[in-house]
Formats: sequence, structure tokens, C-alpha cells
Amino acid sequence: MRPSEVIEQARQAFHEGASDRAVELAEHVIARYPRHASARLVRALKAEADGELDQALEDLRFVISAEPLNARAAAATARIFQQREDDARAQDEARRVVELVPDVGDNASLESALDILGVDADALPMTPGVFARIHLRSGWPGTAERYARRALDEEPDRIDIRLTLAEALWQLNRLSQCEEQCTIIFDRANDCVRAAVMLAHVLAERGRMAEGQDLLGRAGEIDPEYLEARQMLAQLEIHRLVLPDVPQIDVPASIRPTHAAPESAPPPAAQPDDADVTAESMPSDEPVEPTGEPEAEPEGAAFTQVDWVRELIRREDWREAERVLREIVEDDALAPADVDGLLEEAAGRPAFAATAWQLLGDFRMRTRRPQAAAEAYLRAAGSSEETDA
Repeated sequence: MRPSEVIEQARQAFHEGASDRAVELAEHVIARYPRHASARLVRALKAEADGELDQALEDLRFVISAEPLNARAAAATARIFQQREDDARAQDEARRVVELVPDVGDNASLESALDILGVDADALPMTPGVFARIHLRSGWPGTAERYARRALDEEPDRIDIRLTLAEALWQLNRLSQCEEQCTIIFDRANDCVRAAVMLAHVLAERGRMAEGQDLLGRAGEIDPEYLEARQMLAQLEIHRLVLPDVPQIDVPASIRPTHAAPESAPPPAAQPDDADVTAESMPSDEPVEPTGEPEAEPEGAAFTQVDWVRELIRREDWREAERVLREIVEDDALAPADVDGLLEEAAGRPAFAATAWQLLGDFRMRTRRPQAAAEAYLRAAGSSEETDA
């Protein structure tokens, strides 16, 4: 079982209120990978819920150092500062959450940040930092660089914005300038995985392969499946770094399937003696006619509306797919993250991209995520231009 699969089970358990089981699963991963950021975040959230604020902050500081763009960690930090009546730091972290949420579509983190700030989502301004991230994710690193530099002029200590600037420079292949920004990031967040991946690539490009691989290995202590590294390096046409195979760990006992034996098994059927075997009892090549009621088919998962829209997209029935998707985005039964994922998946089809991004923007506005909506609308416009071209 991959570590990320265990952590997904832990997140689900925490969401369902089974926090003890969640932290048990997280600790199972931490036992193998003590610096696993996602596992440490689950443990921090459990400690926060239990009122163990010092322990929670210790894990949260590590997670934010490793993942400066992690909105959930920033939101938990803001809540802890608020509990300690450190309002200035709580509001600083909450403002950062508001800018980071478009990266993860995390409605719960946004709502807790808005509560701390005491404002409604519609009152939030679109800051240069938000624009920088939107343009970077939309494939316009040059524009992202300009907005990131403007944001850093206003808030030079924001490591998350500096990381956005470093990624923009990296995508523009301005590796020396990217290295400068990564060095500054490591001064404040020396566990930053994304900065480590970029710097490892820079070192490898300069022929310093051993140093690059060593730095990538340090990032692998935090992200042992190299999920961030694989996602980032996939953007390059070619790179020299070597990524290891995805690791597997033992399945935790709490989610290991168990098969209870029946209380009393029936005695085995009597077998005829060899002498009693006749031609009638021997196997025959003739087809056997069924008797009685036919055996019921095994039950399977219900064919859901989500399954149907995926089938429509596979068939390229865009009109019907749009109709079903509009029903889905108006239905509150699905979690926002699930709807986001479905629409982003639909946007992967070029012929349907503009419509899917537009629907995603509408959905994010309806679920009070205006900054994330702005990103989707921006990508809808870009997809429309590509289609027209």
C-alpha cells in the first residue's frame, strides 16, 4: 500500500469524526517516514482538536516549512493563534489562507480564515499574490513573475509568494535567478520540497548530478512517493534527475481486511465409494440444464450521475454532458472537492475545456471561493481562445 493511500484513509477518518483512528494511521506512516509532511499534518490536526496546542504547532511549523503553499496547515496555525489571543498573527495567517485556498479548493480552510478575519468572501480583494499564482497555474509564468515581484515589494517576508516567483523563473528557464530565490526560501523554510526539486534540477543541469540527487533524496524524506517532484519535473521536456520507484508500506492493522470463520462448518458431503461410481455419476460432456431459480448476479456499485457524465464525455456527447454537469454543480450532495475534481477532469478534453472551466468558475462562486473562481474563468477564457484559433 502506498503511504499516500494510508494518509487518504486517515483524512477520511478524521473527516468522519474518527480522529483516534486517523492519528493511528498517520503514526503508522510516521513510523516509517518520520518527516512525512501529510502524516504530520493529520497528527497536528488531531492535537489541535485535543487542545494540545504546543504539539500541534510543532508539527504545523514543519509542514509549513516543507509546504509553504499548504492552506490547511496555515488555517490550523491561524486558529491556534486565535485561541492564544494572538490576534495579529492569527489574522496574518488567515489572510495567507485566503490567498492559498485557490491552490487546493479547500472550502473548510477558507471558512475558518474568513471567521478569523470577520469578513465575507465577496469582500476579499484580488491581491498581486493571488494573480501571480493564477497566472502560474494557467501557464503564463512571465505574467506570474511580474505579479509575484509586485507582491514581494509589499510583503517581502512571504515565503509562499517567493516560492511562486521561484517557480515562475524556473518555468522560464532562468535558472540562476531561480536558484537565488530558492536560496532565500531555504533560509526561512529549509524543508521546502518544491524549492528542493527546482534546485536539484538546477544542480543537475550544471553537471553536479550527485548534489542534485542528494537534494532530491532529502525531499524524498518528506514526500517519499516524490509526488511533488513527479508533477513538477513532468513539465520539463527533459531532465537528468532519477526518481526512485514508488514505495509500498505494510497495510495498517486498522484497515487490514479480516475474514471471520463461520461458527460451525457443515460436515463434508459423503463421497461415494469407488465401487458405487456408475456411468450416471460420472462427469458428462452434455450440457447441464439449470434447475430452480437462476443464481443472482453479484451486486456492484450503483451507476451514479458522475459515472454517467464520464461516459458522456467518453462518447463526446458534449451537449448532454454539459446538461448533466449543470445538474451536478447545483446539487449539494457532492463534496466541493469532488465536484472540482470532476470538472477539472472534464476540462482535460480540449473540445470541452472552455465549458468545463466556465462551469467550475460558476460552481466556485456558488461555494464562496471567488479567487478560485477567478482562476477557472481565466482558464475558460484561455481555452476559448485556443479553440477559436
